[in-house]
Amino acid sequence: MNVKKLLCTTIVLALALPALAAAAEGPIIWLSFGKAQRGQSDAYTQAIVKNNSSLYDKLMGEGSVLEWGVAQPINHFPDMSYTHVEFVVFANWAGVNSFVTHFMAGMMAMSEEERTSTQAEFDAVVEPGSHYDVVERGLFIGGTSQGRPGYLNIAFYNAKPGADFMGLFKEYAVPVLDQLSTAGKIGTYGVEALELHGGDPGWTHLVWYESQGLGARDDFSAAWDAAEAVRSAEENAAMGAKFEAAMDSGHFDQVLAVVHYAVAGGGE
Repeated sequence: MNVKKLLCTTIVLALALPALAAAAEGPIIWLSFGKAQRGQSDAYTQAIVKNNSSLYDKLMGEGSVLEWGVAQPINHFPDMSYTHVEFVVFANWAGVNSFVTHFMAGMMAMSEEERTSTQAEFDAVVEPGSHYDVVERGLFIGGTSQGRPGYLNIAFYNAKPGADFMGLFKEYAVPVLDQLSTAGKIGTYGVEALELHGGDPGWTHLVWYESQGLGARDDFSAAWDAAEAVRSAEENAAMGAKFEAAMDSGHFDQVLAVVHYAVAGGGE
């Protein structure tokens, strides 16, 4: 973990976890964003892996961390503020506490020269002031893992207060996603919601699925078209009305390429 981040970690999409019985029991997913200086993208990834792997390996061994990695967006928006997201999936908040305890102990054990050297390594590759965190709670996971993911496909939604987002997801999305996962077109998939609130990210929930390649997006679109085709016009209109009533605004999508990945008991 970057010295500058101190207690800030990273976290993300639970790709190989057991089914979640209830929101309060889901994992804590910590996403840590940063922007590489021009020409330093690979060096940024290497610095994250070099400085964090040993601690995360230890935490995976004790069960506090379930998986972690680094991903980079392949589609970019105007004024996009990051080039890398480091993700860590903690079993729960006690797992986060274990991270903090080990991290601070490691910091205290370092010499002043070691701390200065580590900080300089990150300062050379990261845009100053670009780091920020998003903390999420896993609400649902389904499908079957395909192993190390190649891509994370994410859709962000802004649900209205009181809207039954999970009810809509389970009714309309789960059958299609289960079909795709069973056919081997995608791996695991799930839903996450903001756990810690701050600023205005513009969304309340994200839906994700992992895939080995980008061709899975063609399969995804075809499966949704097929599901729509078997419903009547009245059923499709009713579904559209439910979504419109539940959402505050339209969704947006992001695709991340996974450039480093480690899972408890599974290595890279």
